[in-house]
Amino acid sequence: MGIFHLALVLIFSVLAVLLILFGFGWKAFIAAAFIIALCFAIYCYLEQQISQEGHSKVFHHLRAVILPELLQQLKFSYKACSQSVNQTTQLYEDLNQHVERAQATLQQDTIDVEQLQQDIDSLNSTCERMFALHQVSEKNLQCQLGVMESMTMLLERIQKVEQGEGYWSEEEVLEQLREIEMRTQAIQQHLGEKARNEQNID
Repeated sequence: MGIFHLALVLIFSVLAVLLILFGFGWKAFIAAAFIIALCFAIYCYLEQQISQEGHSKVFHHLRAVILPELLQQLKFSYKACSQSVNQTTQLYEDLNQHVERAQATLQQDTIDVEQLQQDIDSLNSTCERMFALHQVSEKNLQCQLGVMESMTMLLERIQKVEQGEGYWSEEEVLEQLREIEMRTQAIQQHLGEKARNEQNID
């Protein structure tokens, strides 16, 4: 039974007792009105305190547990993305150099077959590294999408708490976050297996 229902029960109980003791006189109604106003004030105060305690619990849980975990995931993803950008830039430079060397070899009067084969091997190796880097980028993207899904879920739960449509359950929130993380890891694993299969086919 909630505080509101308890307040109603208390009010009607007091009113009934006063009417029994003093009858249906104006004194009984004045006393009942005073007690009802007092009970309503107490109810509003308790409701505000509970709301503040609930919000405090939410903020503490977010600050101490959830946000640090999401921040750690974002830091990891940012570091991986930064490395991918640097590696991609280097690979494009290497690819350009390999193409220039291959063109120079082909423009010679006497084509050095061995040198041309080395240039082709270098091109293939660089392309394979770029493909592997692309798979890493897809995994990072899935990690970021998982964080976005987690943030969306948290915002929806906070809105429900603020609107009084639900309550904050640390266990349920952590369980949902774990489900999102496991689903993200499963997708990343699938991408890794897909990449390995494609390489084996090639």
